[in-house]
Amino acid sequence: MNPDDAAIEEFHRAARKRKAWIFGIAALVSIVVGVIALVIAFSVDVDGGRFEVRAFVASVALIGAGLSMGYNAYRIATGQITDVDVPALPAKIIATDTAVVAASAPGTGFTVVMTTAFNDIVEEKPATTTGIQSVGAQLASSGNWVMHTVALPAL
Repeated sequence: MNPDDAAIEEFHRAARKRKAWIFGIAALVSIVVGVIALVIAFSVDVDGGRFEVRAFVASVALIGAGLSMGYNAYRIATGQITDVDVPALPAKIIATDTAVVAASAPGTGFTVVMTTAFNDIVEEKPATTTGIQSVGAQLASSGNWVMHTVALPAL
């Protein structure tokens, strides 16, 4: 791996760590607020022993959202958010990025298929092995970005 690729890899690792912390904290807050709302929903006496259904539903929704954010925090921290699973060969990996900043180059081994008016790219490469493979692109500067990937059987 050349020094530029190593620097980009380290940049993405640090960004994933920050995002994972943000998602993890948001998940914890959502779960705690949901549990508090659940306790309140069951402890408040409304009309002779019934609990407030809306409070119950809201608390369950908050807990569910917190669990979902916690799972996403795990996926971001482990790099799974930009990985793709190649189930069988031959296959082609296709990826597109949506970023606030321009993409300056495709990921390692990828070829740019298309560049949009907003400087987002669509890239592809043939899959050489089965299993989880990382996908990425080089950005012109730091900023928010999302990478969508799919592995399709080659025809």
